[in-house]
Amino acid sequence: LELDLADLEPYLPSGHELPRVAVRTGDTSAEARKLLWQDPPDLLATTPESLAQLLSTPGREELFSGLRWLVWDEAHALAGAKRGADLALSVERLNALAPNVRRIGLSA
Repeated sequence: LELDLADLEPYLPSGHELPRVAVRTGDTSAEARKLLWQDPPDLLATTPESLAQLLSTPGREELFSGLRWLVWDEAHALAGAKRGADLALSVERLNALAPNVRRIGLSA
């Protein structure tokens, strides 16, 4: 999975740069995982399982304390499933680290 936001550049206000994006899944390389901690991105796309793992890692406070938005896609697929329960727990853990985070769920 690769996210390319170049198409958004014309819509950014003058003087603003595109946000830096990282993807963190079970397939993410060790090098990319290390970089996530050394130079956190502006946007992080991840899975519920990888999010739970990130929240169990020392340094999570630094990584998530500035979190402002949490957006999850396919909310309908998670509802009533173990992955949904795991995500709900992670969202509560995120709320403890970033109490002002805004939550947005997307569904078909």
